[in-house]
Amino acid sequence: MQQLNPLFETPELSVAEFRCRVAAHRRPEAAEQTRGWEIVFLRRGLFVLHASGRETVVTPNSVVFLSPETSYRIEHPRDGGDDCTIFSVKESTIDAMLGRARRSELFSAAHALSAPGAYLAHYALWRRLANRGDALGIEEGVWRLVDLLGRTHGAQGPSRNTPGTRSAVRRVMELLGSRFPEPLRLPDLAKEAGMSPFHLSRAFRDETGIGIHACQNRLRLRAALERIAQGEEDLTSLALDLGFSSHSHFTTAFTAEYGSPPAAVRSKRAGLA
Repeated sequence: MQQLNPLFETPELSVAEFRCRVAAHRRPEAAEQTRGWEIVFLRRGLFVLHASGRETVVTPNSVVFLSPETSYRIEHPRDGGDDCTIFSVKESTIDAMLGRARRSELFSAAHALSAPGAYLAHYALWRRLANRGDALGIEEGVWRLVDLLGRTHGAQGPSRNTPGTRSAVRRVMELLGSRFPEPLRLPDLAKEAGMSPFHLSRAFRDETGIGIHACQNRLRLRAALERIAQGEEDLTSLALDLGFSSHSHFTTAFTAEYGSPPAAVRSKRAGLA
């Protein structure tokens, strides 16, 4: 089942939630093209994006940029589907904000890691939309988000990895995306990739821009943000469920990532409600 739920629309922008509930399949779906300039945040699940001549594992650590000229295909290597927030912005508006050259750079990349601030800004917008927030605040929030992405995101430098190494890193990304709460160990991941621990660590960073542990930790924290915003109350149980060793370990990591402790987000919803 695939469902697109419009959340907000003006002549210059629209926001929608896309929910996909499909069984795993290794054959990419038919090619698609967007109807506009889309910025996509994944909140839950994972999929593989085939675009711009590359295969990229998309997780909640990602932000995807799709232009009308981009032909892409989607593959779902794990059961469970995914939930996405899709921002569609008029080309002339993006150009007015970022300039044509910066817009071209962003959207030619197709995929980037989303910085914590950008992810939190997106999430605040999604929660505001889900709770039918005021239109002015939503519009202003979208423009702030686009501006933030334009200032902080861009194409990663070319990877030095061979196609075989990129495929091995992709397997590890898929494993992290579906098993991030587990106490994974580098030797086990290296065995999955068919590489030595040292070579996997170097290849993963070269391919993704961050280390394996940082990737896992960020996935855990974004899952925590999702559950807190949805009403999770027991932070100790949440911390242990997501793989943190203790409440204090979780609080330290969460505060470093988002600038506020989880208790503050729980009590105030940090502007997300």
